[in-house]
Amino acid sequence: MNIRLLIPLIGVLIFASCEKRDVLGEQGDLTGKDYPFLTLASIPDSRPMDTVSVVATFWAVEDDISHVKIIQEGYKVGDLSLNWVLNYTTDSIQVEKKLELFQPGDTLFYPESIIVDIENQGNSLDTFYQTVETSYIINKEWVIPEQYQVNVWEGEDVIDALDPLVLSEVKSYFANQLNATDALFLFPDSDSSFFEIDNMGGFSGNLTETGKDSIRSWTTLEVLKTYLASGEMIETSEININAEISNQKEISVKDESTFEILN
Repeated sequence: MNIRLLIPLIGVLIFASCEKRDVLGEQGDLTGKDYPFLTLASIPDSRPMDTVSVVATFWAVEDDISHVKIIQEGYKVGDLSLNWVLNYTTDSIQVEKKLELFQPGDTLFYPESIIVDIENQGNSLDTFYQTVETSYIINKEWVIPEQYQVNVWEGEDVIDALDPLVLSEVKSYFANQLNATDALFLFPDSDSSFFEIDNMGGFSGNLTETGKDSIRSWTTLEVLKTYLASGEMIETSEININAEISNQKEISVKDESTFEILN
């Protein structure tokens, strides 16, 4: 582009910035519908109780905006990983038994809550209009709720942090992985009713349901900790900010911004 072309172009840009632009007029002519425009600024990964800025920029043909709403919703989930090692000798044979459990946690969904909710009553949005940007801009400070706090547990602390339901599932897994030899090592008081009989009348090496039930009840926190080789439980959490604007014709547009919660 040479200098003679550049100067007129700059003049056009300066002139346009001084007016309130109808940026969507052409789109309405092409589609037959006057869609509002909306964009939601991204939010960086943050921590609970941090204050973040929720910024929505929007406009519409002839300022036809009837409703602006911004909500937040999110979830938290914890993944559990436990590994045990049993080392013992039976009939002069050294045995090493490894038990590995990985269990994705149940997802806890938090109900949505409102950050911004404005019914436009003629001039309700005037305070948000920015002349330079020729747009409406809502910049709302919002404090991330403490409920989104995430934690990381390691080693024996994982066992102590298990809620009763998950602890019951862990005990069931532990008991179901043991055979008769393992059970006798861990619980020498196991009686014959614990052990399955095969078709030949001998012990199959497996545990009966009675045996598994008893082993499960004997599997205390101390047992789970004693043979624990490694353990980790990691919580992750994510928040989704949803914005929506609509006009008098009930045409609406949406945008969203998602970010993760830091430990």
